[in-house]
Amino acid sequence: MDLRSLDELAREHHGLVTLRAANDRGISRAAWYRAIAAGSLEPMHPGVARLFGSAPTREQRIAAAVLGAGTGAVASHRSAAHLWGIPRPDDDAIDVTLLDRRRQATLDGVVVHRPRDRLDLTPVVRHHIRTSGVLRLLCDLGAVDPPSVPAAVDHVLTNGLASPEALRTAIDAHARRGRHGVPALRDALADRVLDGRA
Repeated sequence: MDLRSLDELAREHHGLVTLRAANDRGISRAAWYRAIAAGSLEPMHPGVARLFGSAPTREQRIAAAVLGAGTGAVASHRSAAHLWGIPRPDDDAIDVTLLDRRRQATLDGVVVHRPRDRLDLTPVVRHHIRTSGVLRLLCDLGAVDPPSVPAAVDHVLTNGLASPEALRTAIDAHARRGRHGVPALRDALADRVLDGRA
């Protein structure tokens, strides 16, 4: 089977293609599964595969999880931190948030979150991957890895990704909604700000 029609798509998506995109380019479901059987495509999640020869990267794993989780999914928590340039361990879990709580998604090796509140969940694109914004990721990171929040706040402030004022506003807004990660973020910011200056 000729997969050249998928090459350009894969180059723009970390070496990944979806069954839906393949169908849109005239590749049938049967041909998709023949390509998997032949080793031309390596399945990563249902309906998501890696093109043979593409380099495996953390970004590819995160992008595959977001695509596999379906419409409205975003990289979040530890994965969002990585996409924003915050140093994270190589063996970090892949986190994805579903914006619609009514949806379900179960993906091997992926932590799927379905938050009650959607505050600050407008997706942004980092490295061609839909992800949560920096303010939301700091609150979420505190819920899954509180010890890493101080270094994350350092990164955000020193790289100008958000101001202390923006972080304080996010803390106040999320604290009212009872987000578990807020205390770690509040403590980290308090240790790094004096008289309103970082």
